[in-house]
Amino acid sequence: MAIIKNYNITLKNGKEVEVGSAQSGDEESLLKFGQDSIIDHEYQAKFPDEFRITLEEEFKFIEDYRESSNKLALVARDNGKVIAMLNFT
Repeated sequence: MAIIKNYNITLKNGKEVEVGSAQSGDEESLLKFGQDSIIDHEYQAKFPDEFRITLEEEFKFIEDYRESSNKLALVARDNGKVIAMLNFT
């Protein structure tokens, strides 16, 4: 995949966040982000008890995207915590 180097952007509310490709070390934060997204939003395709992704699977997901020539996974981080994710295949 195209690797997007981390860079900082300022949001409309003045808060600064880091944006870049998902990378090794994001696994736990991505997992928590996925779990929180399901719990916090009533229109999600899954219920919390259906979200069974493991830390190992999250690691493989990031590795697969970083090694692929036609995939891209971007994340936004606030103090190292993933707060948004966008992926393309």
